[in-house]
Parts: sequence; structure tokens; C-alpha cells
Amino acid sequence: MTVTAASGATSNAAWASISLAQLYYDTYIPAAASIFFMWAIVYIGYAMAALARQFLLYDPIYTWPYALMQTAVFETLNKSVADSWVAKRQKTVFFGTFAFIIFWQFLPEYVFPMLSSLSFLCWVAPRNPIANFIGGGIGGMGFLNLTLDWANISNQTFISPMVVPFWTTVVLTVAFVFNCWVLIPAAKWGNLGSWKHSLMSNRIFLENGTKYPATALITPDLRFNETAYQELGPVYMGTQAIWALFFDYASYISALTWMGLFGYTQIRETLKKLRARAAHKGTDTVNDFYSDRLNVLMRSYPEVPLWWYVALFAASFVTIITILACGYFFIPVWTFLVAIASSGVMILPFSWLYSFSSFQVAIGSFNEVGPVHPLSSNCSS
Repeated sequence: MTVTAASGATSNAAWASISLAQLYYDTYIPAAASIFFMWAIVYIGYAMAALARQFLLYDPIYTWPYALMQTAVFETLNKSVADSWVAKRQKTVFFGTFAFIIFWQFLPEYVFPMLSSLSFLCWVAPRNPIANFIGGGIGGMGFLNLTLDWANISNQTFISPMVVPFWTTVVLTVAFVFNCWVLIPAAKWGNLGSWKHSLMSNRIFLENGTKYPATALITPDLRFNETAYQELGPVYMGTQAIWALFFDYASYISALTWMGLFGYTQIRETLKKLRARAAHKGTDTVNDFYSDRLNVLMRSYPEVPLWWYVALFAASFVTIITILACGYFFIPVWTFLVAIASSGVMILPFSWLYSFSSFQVAIGSFNEVGPVHPLSSNCSS
């Protein structure tokens, strides 16, 4: 049920390249190639999860707080009112909160959109560009900008303050303050960035701050138009977007460093258990090497065979290679091989960090925390 709900609530990552090809570059990708490509992307992810599950799924030291949250909800719903007064109260609180959230979300989304962004400085001086920059969340510092919309508080970066540990919230808050209240003003009025337009925009611009006609740089045969580039000039990006790219790439080194400094002991113990299992020639399941209650219960269920994952990976791999070899998606085959190799190397470090209460979210959100932090919605004006 959880997998089904999560699959329906999230989108396939491959839609972007398919949509952008047709919207911006007038290139139609056949429906069959698009569907099989999107399927293969998902299935190859499931197959590669087999690389990390032996390290992260069974060992009880990896808590996975979001899974614990779902487990607590399912346990509460599974209890009968006749079980105890605690179960009755838990259900009352759950459904009462659920009804209140449904009602409340109508207020900022439809009835009072201004509740999504209470930008006091924008109210006080709506025509003052400096006040709007300091108080604005999107494109500004987000100072004294509050929100009553849970969608802004619980977002892709912060996920949920009710689940993540307090220290993660502290790291995110410090990152927000440093990013939006120190670096952004330094880029606006100081020498941190040489280009002063659209500091927090993800778009690309001309030198004068207008939108860059990116499609003009592509010839009809999808090659780089050097003549158009010389006429238009270099591409400019906001300072926020530039250091966002830097921290995105730096997060890979951070993951490896964090794992090497703090995770070596746990990984060494897991490797010992894997070697012990190999010594038994696979007669014992992974659950037999852990004594916590969950692994004891899971011993009664057969393990998913490894060859299932191998077959899923092979089918997905061949599908994507075939689609790329036919000339779709504008990338050579070797780039896909590099992407698969990079994912295989980094899946364990990033998964390990994510299992420890979203440290990856903390280090990766430094470049995102400005525009999506609960204190920095857009100017209501």
C-alpha cells in the first residue's frame, strides 16, 4: 500500500527530458520509446537498490525515521477500539488531525492565499525595492517572512519537521540564515558576485538581465550555434544558482568523507556479517545474523533472490541502450554508462547518510534552503 501510494504521489524523473525536447526543441520522441524509457529508469533504480539493501536494510543501527513514522501510523490504524483506551485516543487524534489538515489547506490554497506568505516588510513598504528584497522569499532574503501553509513548511528539502531530528532542523536553520541573510546580501551589495540581476533565479540571462534565448543556440540539426552565441554574448546565471551547482557537486565529496570518518565502523561490521553468510554458502538468510525483533520475525519469510535484481537490471539496461542507440534523447551511449557507474559508486554513501536521519538533506539543502525554507515564501504583494 505504501509503495503504491508513494508511486502515485511522485512523478517519473524522465518526464523532463521528454517534455523539454518537444516543447523547446520541436523534437518528437515516439510514445513507445518514451514509455519504455520511463519504465526502464524506474526499474533500473529498483535493481540498483540491491547494492545497498545488504548494508542498510537489515542492520538495526539504521533507523530510517520516515519508515518508523509510517509503521507507527499503520500500527495505530490496525488496533481495535476495544484493545485499549490508548488505541481509541490515538485514532481520535489521528482522524481529528487529518480532518483539520484537510480543512486548513483550503485556507492558504483557495480562501486566503496570503496565508502562504506573511511578508511584513512587503506590506509596510510595498514599493520600496530594498524592503522587498529584504522581505521577499523568492528572489530576496526572506527576512520576517512567515508562512501558515504546511506545504511551505514541509517541502522537498525540509520534508517534515515532525520527523527529522532536532539537530537536522538546527543545521537547516543555520544554513538558511547564512545563505539568505549573509551570502545573498553580500552578492547584492558587495563583491561576492559580479552580476547583480536575479540573484536567486534558476533561469539563464543576458548581460542586461533579460531572459536568454537558449533555443537560438541550437541549430535545426541540434548542434551548437556558434554564430548566435557570439551575437548574444555569454550566458549569465544568478549567484545563488552558481553556488547551488557547487554545493551539489560538493555533496558527493561530503558523503564520501562523512562515511569514511564516521561510518567505517558500522560498514566494517556489516561486511563481517556478509562474509560470515558467504562462509555458510548462503544457507542462512541475512536476518539470521541479526537478533533484533524485526529480523527475527523476517526469518520466516523467504528472501528475494538476487537473480531477480540482476534480471531486472539487465532488462532495463538493454532497453535504455537500445533507445539511445536509436538516436533518441540526444545523448551518446557512453554517457549512460558513466551515469550507471557513478550511481553504483555513490548509492551506498548517499543511502547510508540518508538512513541516518537525513544528513544528506542537510548538506544538500544549503543551496536550496533560501527559496523553500518555511521562513521564506514569496512576497505577498
